[in-house]
Parts: sequence; C-alpha cells; structure tokens
Amino acid sequence: MRILAVTIVALGVLFAAGPSVAQQPNDLPYTEYTLPDDLVEGQLLQPMGDLELRRRLVTYSSLIVIRSTWVPELLKSTENM
Repeated sequence: MRILAVTIVALGVLFAAGPSVAQQPNDLPYTEYTLPDDLVEGQLLQPMGDLELRRRLVTYSSLIVIRSTWVPELLKSTENM
C-alpha cells in the first residue's frame, strides 16, 4: 500500500511539474537592427609591369652519404657468427 501511494505521488509530481518547467516566457526584450543596402563599386587593380613567373632552380645537396667502409664491416660481422 505504501509503494502504491509513493508511486502515485511521484507520478503526480512528475506530470504536474513537466509543463510548468517546459514553458518559457515570450516577453523577453529584443532589439532588431535594420541596415540600409549599400552599393559598393570598384575595379580590379593589377600591378604595373610584367609579372615574373619564372622560378629559380635551387640545387640541394643529398642527405644520403654512402659509406665506403660498409662492405668490410659487413664481412667482419659475418665472421663472428
């Protein structure tokens, strides 16, 4: 009996509080700004003279260094096996 009474009270509170919490007042003040349409005129500006479209060629040195002592070290490591 006590569980039934607690359930009824809980459901009553749930359904009674639901709509009051969900309602929000529509009386909030707001400001509306209306801006006039402005016509913007202009032209495309380009630099005077010819554009230089040539890229300079840059040479980079290789970061790979070939070791001249690699083969003797390889043979020495196989001798220890």
